[in-house]
Amino acid sequence: MKILASSLFSTRMKLKALRFLKMTIAPSKDKLIVNIGDVIQVLSNNKFKSATHRAANPSETDRYSYAFFYNVQGSKWVEPLPQFTEEIGESPKYRGFLFEEYLQLRIKNRSHPPARPEDLIHITHYSISN
Repeated sequence: MKILASSLFSTRMKLKALRFLKMTIAPSKDKLIVNIGDVIQVLSNNKFKSATHRAANPSETDRYSYAFFYNVQGSKWVEPLPQFTEEIGESPKYRGFLFEEYLQLRIKNRSHPPARPEDLIHITHYSISN
């Protein structure tokens, strides 16, 4: 699982997510911001959403942050967990996949970008249409 946790902000930080969503977060000693990745989106059956993360910091101010990344290892099977599906009567929104397969497809996006943006592989590649 890919986890990015950032805290200890000394300035306002603008988080930019996919689809041009912007969220301004005021600095606070009592806040911890956690950005989750695609694997948690699948495991949670869309309860927790992944986003493309980017932080912008005004150049005239300082920002303090802490980052931690964690990924599942290559040959692990990823699919929605039962507590987010069958145990609560929800249908899975994703088909299962090997993490290494997904990682290889994402790397290929960068090394051999497709001609059309809609052909980029995202986690939605594994979504089940209902």
